[in-house]
Amino acid sequence: MKISVCIPQYNRIAYLLVSLAEISRQTYPDVEICVVDDASTDDTLARLAEFQRHSRFPFRFEQNPRNRGYDYTLRRALALATGDYCFALGNDDTLHDPGCLSRLVAFLEKNQNPDVGFTNFVSDENPGAVQRRANAIGVVGSGPEVAGRHYASFAFVGGLVFRREALARVNTDAFDGSVFAQVGLGLRIILAGGRLFTVEEAMVRKDLRLDGQRANSWRDALHGDWRRFRRLDGGLPQLIAVVHQAFAEAGLYAPSRTYGLLQKHYRQTYPYWLLEYRTYGGWVNALGLTAGLFPARLLRRYRLGLGYSAGVWGWYAAATTLGLLLPTGIFQRLKTPLYNFIKRWNP
Repeated sequence: MKISVCIPQYNRIAYLLVSLAEISRQTYPDVEICVVDDASTDDTLARLAEFQRHSRFPFRFEQNPRNRGYDYTLRRALALATGDYCFALGNDDTLHDPGCLSRLVAFLEKNQNPDVGFTNFVSDENPGAVQRRANAIGVVGSGPEVAGRHYASFAFVGGLVFRREALARVNTDAFDGSVFAQVGLGLRIILAGGRLFTVEEAMVRKDLRLDGQRANSWRDALHGDWRRFRRLDGGLPQLIAVVHQAFAEAGLYAPSRTYGLLQKHYRQTYPYWLLEYRTYGGWVNALGLTAGLFPARLLRRYRLGLGYSAGVWGWYAAATTLGLLLPTGIFQRLKTPLYNFIKRWNP
């Protein structure tokens, strides 16, 4: 079985080179590396050419002639693969340890080659804390209920695994521009009957640090300058739109399902980011998020009816109160166990 490690690349070449060096330490022999560059403005081409001359594994590379954005570049990296499975990584993520692909292949072979799945991960900032989107190792199943429970686990691209044949059947540009193409592709596979699997082992290290510094991230945009106040949405409307589109094109649209999507994100994701922004000094950003996720716009788009709309407003009010008033010290102490509890309760 061949594994293709697929990475969309844009600038930040120093982090990608660290990742590639770690990938090269894999003990599993049948690996290829697929990188697509989105017209980087740094010295990506020269430095990757040097890496390619000494790469232990086959190295497939392509550069977009112009900047096409994350979704297109990720899909091209996946399409470049020739392996049986594609293992996706961001360009500042890497594989957790030298033996993880060997263990993944053993699992896939034992379970008759399931179609799509994900692993857990750790952050370089806190490598001892496993961030859990999977609570077990095994094949979960397929269909709308499985897709509805697990779609949010596809939001972080590192550690997503696609069987190449299943992915090729759904890999179109329908979700480009959302920054969540991998969510839509994963849902399409599951909704079409593809089997979802989960691996509770952490097989990815995210947010690599060089000389103690992480790559640019959302924290770098936090500030306390009221003159720079603007509405923010954290990508939640785009994520909801991708999930809604995937279910609708499968003939599975229902107002109750869309309400469940909105409720879940106002109940969990929205207050989490309010507290994260506040923790790192981004009060202005937090208030920008309360303005950007004011429910009126989403409710106009989805037309859920009075009862469901009232429920969305209620969750927004409760989550805003919690996110703006809960002491951030309490949040930081409870963040990891609370996240893991939520994933067990509502995977």
